Amino acid sequence: MPMIARFFIRGRTKENPFQMIVPTFHRLAKNRNITRLAEVKFGSAKLHEFLLGGMIIIEAERTS
Repeated sequence: MPMIARFFIRGRTKENPFQMIVPTFHRLAKNRNITRLAEVKFGSAKLHEFLLGGMIIIEAERTS
């Protein structure tokens, strides 16, 4: 995987390309915010978190 990643991010950073992971992680939306967006779109949403929030399932049901 590191060799494939280096190929795809070649030229984007001059230093260690894996230093991009932490800033990218900090820019991700919070799980609760994503759930609120699903509630706005569908009406009802539940958040299920696994692996300390690293894996989530948002269960949404459209209301009329």
